Amino acid sequence: MPRSAAARGWESWWPSSASRFRFRFSTPVNRIVWSKRDVTVETRSGRIAARAAIITVSSNILATGNIKFDPELPRRHLDAAGKLTLGSYDRIALQMSGNPLGLARDDILVEQSNSTRTALLSANIGGSTLCSIDIAGAFGRDLSAQGEQAMVAFAKEWLTKLFGSEAAAAVKKSSATNWNSAPYVLGAMSAAAPGSQPSRKILTEPIGCVFLAGEATHETQWARSTAPGTAASAPLRRRCARSVRSRMPNRRRHLRGRPSRVAAGRGPIDGPELKDPMPYLRL
Repeated sequence: MPRSAAARGWESWWPSSASRFRFRFSTPVNRIVWSKRDVTVETRSGRIAARAAIITVSSNILATGNIKFDPELPRRHLDAAGKLTLGSYDRIALQMSGNPLGLARDDILVEQSNSTRTALLSANIGGSTLCSIDIAGAFGRDLSAQGEQAMVAFAKEWLTKLFGSEAAAAVKKSSATNWNSAPYVLGAMSAAAPGSQPSRKILTEPIGCVFLAGEATHETQWARSTAPGTAASAPLRRRCARSVRSRMPNRRRHLRGRPSRVAAGRGPIDGPELKDPMPYLRL
């Protein structure tokens, strides 16, 4: 498994890796009003005002307009997002009883197959009895469209073919992702159309006080997975911070103030104290 894997999921990993920030989950963004001076983010829980926003939503969300921008995003950025559509990649998690597969900790198995009806197995993740079966491409897209029950049935069938009926019988719990139908994602990792790799760099061009980041903007690590690709865009976020600070009036007075209040802006959601006083909202 990648070193970046989190034993309790990414939701537990992000807060511990960025303890300076306060995270708000399950807070969908409906609309973003931006200018060259500030930005207002409208959510179901209220409005958040800040001097800048770093937005890491998927390229599919940008291209489909699921989040409204006022004014609209430049056509150059929308065209770039449209050339970086998301592929299909889902994961079926199985909690096993013991080690019926006879594999070692974090073993990875890829079936040699002439058929697209195949998968990738990650066994005994982190020394646990948890295994995951990854499906992708056209087969994975069609299977995930049939729902979790069909995905788990395939996983058990596939394990039976490779390891015998005892493997399927050892499954105690199961769960499956369905990123293609997730309304705030609409797919997996971004894939550039032929000749469209420069679109990744175009997305990093500032739009007033709005900066696009995330895995689709990274020119080399987009394929690792969405979370590591997003984390790897830290240099971009630092450039955003420098850009915003350079445009701040009366910077001396700003630095003496409480950065937590400035970071939270004028919205109803307060924020923690920041060592770096650049006030931005990361979506």
